[in-house]
Amino acid sequence: MKLKFISYIILLCLLFTCLASCSYTKVETDKPEDFDSTFLEARKYCTSLVWREEYDTEQNAVVLVPDYPEMLPKLSGDSEIVSYFAKCVEELPLGESVQILVSVKYETDADYNSEKQRISGIKSGNLVLISDELFDKTSILSTASLMDICEYVICYDDDQILTYVYLQSVKEEDILFDHKYLPKGYYDYGKIPDLNFSIYNGLITFDENNNG
Repeated sequence: MKLKFISYIILLCLLFTCLASCSYTKVETDKPEDFDSTFLEARKYCTSLVWREEYDTEQNAVVLVPDYPEMLPKLSGDSEIVSYFAKCVEELPLGESVQILVSVKYETDADYNSEKQRISGIKSGNLVLISDELFDKTSILSTASLMDICEYVICYDDDQILTYVYLQSVKEEDILFDHKYLPKGYYDYGKIPDLNFSIYNGLITFDENNNG
């Protein structure tokens, strides 16, 4: 009986080890031409914990649906994606690891300033946070540290480039794009020192329910 119990424990340990080591890459590219076909697919995994309530007339009930505010790059005829990287990995049984970077160059001051102003005014539950301390440039954050998610835009005024970054559950040493795009002090699986913030009500509620 004792031998059977030990064998059972060993089997459970082996099963857990196998599950913990399983991963599946859903999206991986560093080609700007892949943006249209992969960006939204990759981005949805970075906001999988963000939901809003919406009334469904067919079900005659309030349901939860994914919440995607406009923290997304807007392209015009005079804008160009100059760099793009996206990698999303299903880490069983832990969830998704996400790293996305999109740099958009605007050809005119008007287009650049219009897009920067639009991002600076984005609001869901809270208004975005504007900071001059995390980079040597101004950055605009929609989420920092909450549930190991960081979403922000770095503003390169001189070059008229906006760089959008989306991170979820990824360690610094595993981030494959240039680390100059990481905020100062980035640590653990997606945290920024002394910041615990999000514009997403659903994400705030989820964090409070699990860590409150």
